[in-house]
Amino acid sequence: MRRVLWIVAAVMTLLGLGTSVGSVSAYPPTTPPTSGPPTTVPPVTTGPPTTIPPVTTGPPVTTGPPVSPPVTTGPPVSPPVTTGPPIRPPGLTGGRQAYAPGTTGTFTMTGCMAGESVSFQLYSGNGAPIGSPITAVAGADGSASVQIVLPTTPGRFHVVGTCVSSGVSARFDFTVSALPSTGADSTSALQIGVLLIGTGLVLFVVTGVRRRQRRPQVT
Repeated sequence: MRRVLWIVAAVMTLLGLGTSVGSVSAYPPTTPPTSGPPTTVPPVTTGPPTTIPPVTTGPPVTTGPPVSPPVTTGPPVSPPVTTGPPIRPPGLTGGRQAYAPGTTGTFTMTGCMAGESVSFQLYSGNGAPIGSPITAVAGADGSASVQIVLPTTPGRFHVVGTCVSSGVSARFDFTVSALPSTGADSTSALQIGVLLIGTGLVLFVVTGVRRRQRRPQVT
């Protein structure tokens, strides 16, 4: 068996060598091409060298300061208006239409300018001034108040308030009566009534205690 394999290998080797030799001898030898005479390239003739004239620049450009772009602002803003308290219309008030003799009344003048001097004068029923005028200063709302001690004699009286600078004036009429007046005087009457009731209760209790003490004790 080995001999057979060796024989087959030898035959195949011989066949391969024969094919190679035949393929080589089938083509004629290649002849190198014959070149012609050498070509002479004439030298390139250049013209005279070109001279570039120097560039002449003008004077340096002087620039001004940098210009800022315009600032676009909105509409002008008005400052807030600070208003004081509202000014009350001109007038004079006295709180009550009737007072007890010798009491003190509070009178308020309105409608004056802030910081203006205000004069208050008490008059009798026939227009005669009583005492000297009392002066006060109007506040931010244009009002000023004073207290006036009223006469001890009954009758009709009035007070005139005058804004000294502006000349605005007002009048308040009232009466002084010996009878207790309504309004604020009712509080005093109530206090007197309570005091009398309390005194009566105390007397009643004291009387009862004394009666008990006088009774004879039964043994």
